[in-house]
Amino acid sequence: MPLDDLIELRYGKALVAGDRVAGDYPVIGSGGVAGTHTTALVTMATIVVGRKGSIGSLTWAPDGCWPIDTAYYVAPKRDVDMRWLYWSLHSLGLDRMNKSAAVPGLNREDAYRASLPLPPLPEQRRIAAILDEADALRAKRRRTTALLNDIPAVVFDSYDKSRWDVATLADVARLQGGITLNARRGALPAKANYLRVANVFRGSIDLSELKETGVTDREIARTRLQVDDVLVVEGHGNRAEVGRAALIETPPDGELTHQNHLFRLRPITGRVTGRVLELALNCATSREYFRRVANTTSGLNTLNATNVRALSLRVPPIGMQQAIAADVERARSARGSAQQHESHLDGLFASLQHRAFRGEL
Repeated sequence: MPLDDLIELRYGKALVAGDRVAGDYPVIGSGGVAGTHTTALVTMATIVVGRKGSIGSLTWAPDGCWPIDTAYYVAPKRDVDMRWLYWSLHSLGLDRMNKSAAVPGLNREDAYRASLPLPPLPEQRRIAAILDEADALRAKRRRTTALLNDIPAVVFDSYDKSRWDVATLADVARLQGGITLNARRGALPAKANYLRVANVFRGSIDLSELKETGVTDREIARTRLQVDDVLVVEGHGNRAEVGRAALIETPPDGELTHQNHLFRLRPITGRVTGRVLELALNCATSREYFRRVANTTSGLNTLNATNVRALSLRVPPIGMQQAIAADVERARSARGSAQQHESHLDGLFASLQHRAFRGEL
């Protein structure tokens, strides 16, 4: 059945942050839930579909919501199970129906031309129940992985630090800012990959998607990354994520630098190892310090180099640092295993969805 015969995609309505009053209804845009409000534009269960920006994104709103003007919301034209419809829309590839190169946009007429197999209502409910149960298992695994992400810092926090040296970050590492991106870089002959905030997580670096930019020889010499360097997030929209740190563990493939929203810390030999520095930056005390000293401008929370260098740390004797790293590595191994299981469950779920919408469940 053509999607046009099954649903209507209605426009959301603008609701700027200053006009919102915290309440029971989520305010939803193309990026998901962006706050709450006391009243709803839609009072029944609906699905919010990204129209601008994160096109084709799908957000479930079981008790109504306020969809803003970067999104559509779904109004069914037939008696359908809304959870079945939610999973069905995932199968249409709405995120690939982009009509604008500058600002991604979803034209609803393109979406309407897509078709869905429409099973009887009892079958819709059966399919939805299976997929909901499978997705709940994935959610449990994601929560487990998220908890394990914090274990290395928790292990570090568990040590008795009363006899450790007290030092500022400037005493144990050298700080370096990154390169500022601009349009003129395209004309530079030398090229290098660079890391962004999106690559640096708390305790891990994702190298699966690297960006390239033009650089000068002096910039590469100044900002080149190497094993045992630690990257620290200088700016982030979420205040709790400012200051998160990750270690460069393997030699970069070719020249690798970093954007100016990341600080590079290079440990001073004989004072601290990169692993222990990463742990110290991600521990509860450091996280609270970064939250306290971060500046907020236009929704972006940032750290300045002076405050980062002034961070006070408890530094274990150099001989103890290898033992600490070994304890933490065991915790990281458990996290890696959980991530593998999560990836396996995601693959199984994708297969389950594929079978569901081919009528094979």
